[in-house]
Amino acid sequence: MALEQERETRSLVDRAYLRLKAAIHTGQFQPGTRLREVELGEWLGISRTPIREALNRLESEGMIEAAPRGGRVVTGLDQQRMSEIYAVRDVLEGLAAELAAEHASSAELATLRALLDQQAQTPATDAIALAQQNTAFHDVIYRAARNRYLVIVLRSLENASALLPVPGTTHSVPLPGTTYNFPGRAESALAQHRQLVDALEARDAARAGKIAREHIREAERIRLLMLSGTGAPGQAPAVDGPLARPHAE
Repeated sequence: MALEQERETRSLVDRAYLRLKAAIHTGQFQPGTRLREVELGEWLGISRTPIREALNRLESEGMIEAAPRGGRVVTGLDQQRMSEIYAVRDVLEGLAAELAAEHASSAELATLRALLDQQAQTPATDAIALAQQNTAFHDVIYRAARNRYLVIVLRSLENASALLPVPGTTHSVPLPGTTYNFPGRAESALAQHRQLVDALEARDAARAGKIAREHIREAERIRLLMLSGTGAPGQAPAVDGPLARPHAE
């Protein structure tokens, strides 16, 4: 019985963690939002104990932090922190691509080609779908690198990227923190993804790393433009929908 109760509690913690993480990723919980255990428990229909454990997990990942007057809030990232994130991603995304060029299986390369086809068929205005496809694309490359520690760090940075300031937060519907909201990003990202897969298939590690780093640098440039108010608005999915994990770039 004790083991069953432990499994049930763990399941509730996982459920709370995924729902809260999705709310942050989709923009429903913006940076600075105060997270109160009682209110979250009522929203999710879960007791405070699993909520508290889920919040501890999110805090360990840097997605939430202690508030000055007690409690916890969604972490906010300023431009300096943003630059720090992209500086690390520049190096590690390049490394992941280089390793993937050496280790990617034929099945993984085929999956990347299939994802390219999906991206090409998705309207440029559907930023949410493109961001989800982008996540899947990069996850394949991370796995193909065959370095579990690199994957852990890259996914941690991916979570941090979801905390970047989002333009248009004065709208009634919060916007997802993805560069796919920016005009022309869908087309340029697809072209870069195609070049990257070409390099991976050719087993050209140097070129793959170079393309991956250029891809991230363009994302940073676009992010700066979005923060200056140049970005285009989009629509965020409801948190009660699929628990997607958009790759913010």
